[in-house]
Amino acid sequence: MGLEHPVVRDYLRELEGALAMLPVGQASELKEQILAHLEDAPGPDMGSEEVAEVLHRLGKPSELEAETVATTSSLEAPGVAGRIRCLD
Repeated sequence: MGLEHPVVRDYLRELEGALAMLPVGQASELKEQILAHLEDAPGPDMGSEEVAEVLHRLGKPSELEAETVATTSSLEAPGVAGRIRCLD
């Protein structure tokens, strides 16, 4: 999937805002995981609906931020990495 797709660019902008609430190390790690997943997603010629579905399954940036905070607060929280692995 192309990171230059307009829907992906919008998602990444929203993600940047959500990541601003996290410590720098956590924000960098989460962003790297998400970018790697998006780069590995099939089809640079995916339509907007298909791209939106991939992003929907990944979750809203605000949800990913909240899960990351919960993961660091509780050893029982599944975390974002688990969500991303489930999408592969």
